[in-house]
Amino acid sequence: MRPEAYEPDVTALLARHAREGSTVIDIGAHVGLHTLMFSRRVGAAGKVIAVEPSPANAGLLRQHLIWNSC
Repeated sequence: MRPEAYEPDVTALLARHAREGSTVIDIGAHVGLHTLMFSRRVGAAGKVIAVEPSPANAGLLRQHLIWNSC
């Protein structure tokens, strides 16, 4: 599922504040839905720091980042 399809109002709000070259901190990243969107928005010049305290979700987050070449 693309992040834009899940919670579209929240996603649009977050996307407006993530610009090319920005640094974004995603606290409570869960499995990375917004993390992936942030990664696309900030581009290669930016940085996304994703924090997920749940070991199970952190594992899924890592896998999603790998699958999406982040």
